[in-house]
Amino acid sequence: MELPSRLPPFWSRLIEYLYIVYEGIIEVFIFIGFLFDRLWKRWSWPLALLVANIGFGLWHYSYWSKGLLEGSLMIILTIISGIIHSANYMKTRNSLSPTVTHFLTDSPAAIRILLGMMY
Repeated sequence: MELPSRLPPFWSRLIEYLYIVYEGIIEVFIFIGFLFDRLWKRWSWPLALLVANIGFGLWHYSYWSKGLLEGSLMIILTIISGIIHSANYMKTRNSLSPTVTHFLTDSPAAIRILLGMMY
């Protein structure tokens, strides 16, 4: 893998890395801690799981910029990932567990950004 000729400064990459971590925490609180939890109390858990995670997948609409096939695949994978995070929440009844699993999902890309390998 070839590094770009002009790598952004480390502080800029660090801020982007921290943003990815922070964004994951916020996403867990919005889609699992708030939306899924509220829907789960009113609806059956499978319906709540599906609706909350379709919302989570559509939240990542920026994947559509990758094209119809790759964008659709990324949205579907995001929904599946969200279902895994939500199931983790259902099992533990604790937001920390899905926050950690979401962070682990985002970690490879975030670390590549931090190291300057994704520009």
